[in-house]
Amino acid sequence: MNIKGILSKKATKPAIQGSIIALVAIVIATLASAYVTYNHITFDSIMLTQQNNVALWMLDIMPFLFMLWGQQMHTAIVEEADTMIVAQTSDLWQKTQELRKKIKLESQQDTLTQLPNSSQFMGHLEQCILSSTQHHDQSSFLETISGLMSNESPFFSVILLDIDNFKAINNTLGSHHGDTLLKKVGVRLKSTLTNPEIFIARVGGDDFALAVSNCNESRAIKIVTTIREAFKSPFHIHKVPLMIEVSIGISIYPQHGNLAKDLLQHAEIAMYACKKQVSDYAFYNPSLNAHDINDLILRAEINRAFGNNELCLHYQPKLDANNQVHEVEALVRWQHPQQGLIPPDTFIPMIVRKRLNGELLHRILSLALAQAKAWSAKHIHLRIALNLTSFDLLEADLPEMVAKKLAQYQLNSDVLKFEITESTLIEKQALTLETITRLATMGIPTSIDDFGTGYSSLSYLSSLPIDEIKIDRSFIIGMNQNQRNAKIIQAIIALAHSLSLRTVAEGVEDAKTMAHLRSLGCDFIQGFYISRPLDGQTFTDWLQKWNQSHQPKKVARIIR
Repeated sequence: MNIKGILSKKATKPAIQGSIIALVAIVIATLASAYVTYNHITFDSIMLTQQNNVALWMLDIMPFLFMLWGQQMHTAIVEEADTMIVAQTSDLWQKTQELRKKIKLESQQDTLTQLPNSSQFMGHLEQCILSSTQHHDQSSFLETISGLMSNESPFFSVILLDIDNFKAINNTLGSHHGDTLLKKVGVRLKSTLTNPEIFIARVGGDDFALAVSNCNESRAIKIVTTIREAFKSPFHIHKVPLMIEVSIGISIYPQHGNLAKDLLQHAEIAMYACKKQVSDYAFYNPSLNAHDINDLILRAEINRAFGNNELCLHYQPKLDANNQVHEVEALVRWQHPQQGLIPPDTFIPMIVRKRLNGELLHRILSLALAQAKAWSAKHIHLRIALNLTSFDLLEADLPEMVAKKLAQYQLNSDVLKFEITESTLIEKQALTLETITRLATMGIPTSIDDFGTGYSSLSYLSSLPIDEIKIDRSFIIGMNQNQRNAKIIQAIIALAHSLSLRTVAEGVEDAKTMAHLRSLGCDFIQGFYISRPLDGQTFTDWLQKWNQSHQPKKVARIIR
């Protein structure tokens, strides 16, 4: 026991309490002993008792013992508490540091491939540019004072790889095996390109990027050749040997840009040029047409379109034999804040590439049902036809999702129809049959769009629960001059009617074509001659004017 250490500390409450207890005990014991021994309690009897009673001597030292005991117990408790607090604080600090490292790692690492992600890749590019700039400044200074060093900045390259037809692989093998392929591609790139000057990252989807220090065009070509050689061996996915091709775009610093984002963007433009040229690789060139640059900008902005509600629906009427409109087709448009209306052929492939097609389906379904609800409040009852892609049909819960949306807007199923292309019908026969059968059970009919452009769906017309086919516009345009097209249209109409299916002709642009189609028995007409696709309010105004000028003819009844 460290008596000196204990006594050097300030008296604690337990020590004081112990001392008081001991003193009270001494007083009581001394008084009692004096009374028992001398039959009275006086100062002299007390002093004699203290001198002659050995037991009281022991009792006299009890305050000091209790004080030491109390001080020691308090010190021990405090020291133990301090030790526990320090240990717990240290453990908490260690866990906090580990969590920070994990968060930092996850923010800079692709969780699927364990490669650096786009954020870390951009940071690496910025560091390369900074190093190059510092080197340039040092070289310029030394050149000024010595005239011996070059003023050129060191080269480095950005090489962007995109897996060709990755969506087809995903759709065929499933997204799980698609993810497995991405992992294997990352592993092969790391095992093939071991030079520390090559920084490899996955920058999104099926895109991998390389930042190569001290790399000019000739060295970039050698690296690309090495990659292509490595990819000649198949990737074994679910016991299936899979050969893949990649499109590769290259940009060089500083000739193709001085900013990290420009270098990556220019490598992507070159990569798309590689796809179009079907070549081994492509270097960025400012002469690449402005359409490619604009296309790239739109790709970057498509996510914003969802967040800012820039996607909208325009409606095009279908006209029956009595010039009445009971149905419209909803066509999605992108209301870009700078470029105005962008047609779906431009941005739908971008949405599919970014795997946003599920979100798009939710969006257009909500927009269509909201419009149907608004029309219903004005006593306008129209069926709205929406286009489904093959990706939409991959959603196993599509009918349930539609049912929930209808319940949300308190609408019946008779406000909807879905259109699927003939090519989708051919590609996804089993899944298409299951989905449209479930939709038909709900009371939602399906129409086959672009009919006549496929080659094998005729045998399924009698078995599929569809109620309508839309004759592709390629047959409609010029049918008055092309008798062969007119004969094909006539045959399609006859086939459809024999199977109790209605027919729609799309792409009608003049009165003569409309009259010709009606003479052939076509049930519905759709095209610019009747109306272009219009936004909800404009279409509502158009419909009211149309109905006023095309009232159905009343037939007088003859009473006999």
